[in-house]
Amino acid sequence: MVGIPLSGMILRGGEGTKLNLKYKRMFDVSNQQQNPISDMGLWVDGGWVWRFNWRRALFVWEVKLLDELTTSLQNFKPVVSEEDKWVWVVSEGGGFSVASAYKYLQDQGLVEVSKAFEALWKIPAPSNVLAFAWKALLDRIQSRENLRKRNIIAVGQVSLCLLCQEDEESTGHVLFSCKRSWEVWMWCYNWWGIQTALPHDCKGHFEQHVSVGRRSVGIGWLVVWCSCIWAIWLARNQMVFKHAVNVADKERLTEVIKLKSWIWLRGKLKGFSYSFYEWSTNPKVCLEGAG
Repeated sequence: MVGIPLSGMILRGGEGTKLNLKYKRMFDVSNQQQNPISDMGLWVDGGWVWRFNWRRALFVWEVKLLDELTTSLQNFKPVVSEEDKWVWVVSEGGGFSVASAYKYLQDQGLVEVSKAFEALWKIPAPSNVLAFAWKALLDRIQSRENLRKRNIIAVGQVSLCLLCQEDEESTGHVLFSCKRSWEVWMWCYNWWGIQTALPHDCKGHFEQHVSVGRRSVGIGWLVVWCSCIWAIWLARNQMVFKHAVNVADKERLTEVIKLKSWIWLRGKLKGFSYSFYEWSTNPKVCLEGAG
């Protein structure tokens, strides 16, 4: 702790306010506003003693504030033999995790918990694929439309979809409504024996697939959903970065989708032990058997 400024400290058991805000008056008259804690005191007989430095003599009422500050700091005891470390104060052990951060934001009412996000993290797919799906649901993938909005692609530069060269490449377009992507989705629906209409926005598209059949069938369908958007996006990236051709053909992408979804289910879904041939020919039967 001695390497960070005292002003940025938040004391355990306090109101969660930084010291420079809680004791703003003292901060304003301090000559040590940016000093690390190591420069604001000294070790005396193995104990830490604070040494504050002020721009002027303190008024009587400021001395009372200083007493309050000193009292607040009584429980803060640097230890010479221990290294500095960051502590995540909302967790009992002090260690940071994404789950604890997300729970904290939920408890504070700072994030909306939707059915889509609850279902997403339960899908038996690789974490990088789920992370991509999460960004797609939030419309945060690096589509050309998003790059243009962030001024990474200048006004006037080409932002057309590489797959069809007809419309601007938005998240919804490249993954769902582009005619090349649409052909892939139509093949998937035919593979599963499903007839449906396609929403063009990512969240609506995903939520439409959350409750398909019994639990094991629904999970399998969400795995296929993830493999579809992942295969389409990888093909798009190959065209962008490697100038590849024919990587977005329906025949190639559908084989990638079948193979990836089968590998993920074999590795992560309990009871799924079917061959690739069985999965390719009748996916619903495989999933009903696994359930």
